[in-house]
Amino acid sequence: MATTPGTPHGPSHSLMEQSYYWADADRSAVSKALADMPDGSFIVRNASTPGDFTLSVRFSGQVKLLRIVVKDGKCGFNLDSLTHDSVTKLIDFHRNISLNIFNDALDVRLLYPVSVRRNSQNGKPFFKKGHLQQRMILAAKNDHDWRERLEMEHLRAVHLAFERGAKLYDSAHQEMERAESLYHALNQSVRDNEIKSEKLKSVLTENCQVVREVDESKSTSEMLKDVFKNNNKFLRESIRRIDAELHSSSEKKRLYQ
Repeated sequence: MATTPGTPHGPSHSLMEQSYYWADADRSAVSKALADMPDGSFIVRNASTPGDFTLSVRFSGQVKLLRIVVKDGKCGFNLDSLTHDSVTKLIDFHRNISLNIFNDALDVRLLYPVSVRRNSQNGKPFFKKGHLQQRMILAAKNDHDWRERLEMEHLRAVHLAFERGAKLYDSAHQEMERAESLYHALNQSVRDNEIKSEKLKSVLTENCQVVREVDESKSTSEMLKDVFKNNNKFLRESIRRIDAELHSSSEKKRLYQ
C-alpha cells in the first residue's frame, strides 16, 4: 500500500533508513552540502550529546541549527516539547508545519531532504558501526497516535498564532491611543495659538494707532515715541513666532487625521 509523506510506515521506519540522515558527518560537511540549496533543504546528523541529533536547515541564505532532544522515548526541539515518538515523525510533521511554532524567527518548513552519499554496491549510507551501536533507534507507533499528536500540534500552532495576533492588536491599540492623545494635544495647541495670535494682532492694531497719534503730536517726547515703536516691533515678532508655531502644529495635526 502506498504511503504519504508525514505518516509513519510501521515499526521498521527508522532514522537510519532516511536519506537525509548523515549519521556522524561533521558540521562543515553538512554546511557545505547545504550551501547552494534552496530554503527548506535539511539534513539530520548525530549531535555531540549521545542520543541527541542536530537538524541543519537552509533558511534566508544561511544554515540554521536546531538540537533535537531525545528523552524517555520522546523527542522534540526542547525539553518542554517532547511530543514525538521518533525523529522521523518530528521531521515529517515539519514537512507541513513551519518551524516558527518553536522559533519565531525561523519561518520555514522541511521541504527538501538532502541525501547522504551512498555505498555504490549496496545503496546504503556510509555509517560507522561503532557509533551506530551507541544510538537509540526511535520506533514509530500507529497512525492513531500520530494523528492525535498532529491535532495537538495544530492546536498549539493555532494558540501561538492567536497569542501573536492578540499582542499585535494590543500594540496597534496602544499606538492608536498615543496618536489620538497627540492629536488632541496638537488640536488644543492650534486653538490656543489661534486665540493668542488674534489677541496680539488686535493689540498691534491699537498700538499702531497710538504710534500714529504720538507721531502727530508735538508735545510727546522722542523717548516716548521710541517706546511705542519698540512695542510695535515686539508685538510683530511675537505674532510671527506664534503664527510659525501655529503652522507647525496644524501640519502635524493633519498627519494624525
